[in-house]
Amino acid sequence: MDARPQKPRRSSRWTRDPVIDDGEAVVVYPTDRDIEIFKLLTRYRYLPGDYIHAFVGGGFKGLNRRLNLLSRKPNLYIARPPQQRDSASANHRPLIDELDDRASRALRERGLSFQPKKYHSNFAHELMVAQIMASIELGTKENTYVRLISWP
Repeated sequence: MDARPQKPRRSSRWTRDPVIDDGEAVVVYPTDRDIEIFKLLTRYRYLPGDYIHAFVGGGFKGLNRRLNLLSRKPNLYIARPPQQRDSASANHRPLIDELDDRASRALRERGLSFQPKKYHSNFAHELMVAQIMASIELGTKENTYVRLISWP
């Protein structure tokens, strides 16, 4: 009897299980672009992948793959807040990312400042605020006559 090769199981978008390649978990190390993503998630607590793409550019599929690797074991640089699953449209919307402790350490090692992670009781409100502020910043980048004066 010939054994059929086992098809690799598809990873759930909701777990932090590692991405497996050649039987080993894929390990990534922060690149300059990753550091830009971490700094972005420092400014805006929660952001979906399409907003991150608007800031850092590049290929959207490649960015989503990278965010997926950064959020899974053994890397764990970014987290995917579980509250986003409460939405009825969660399974077909871009995943929402936030900074995890390992990314905070990577920023600290580079001498960059960041806000410590706080837990808020109203995820939807915090996400809305982050998206509005990010939209305003993105809008000011397109118009040379307008500039965003940030709070700090």
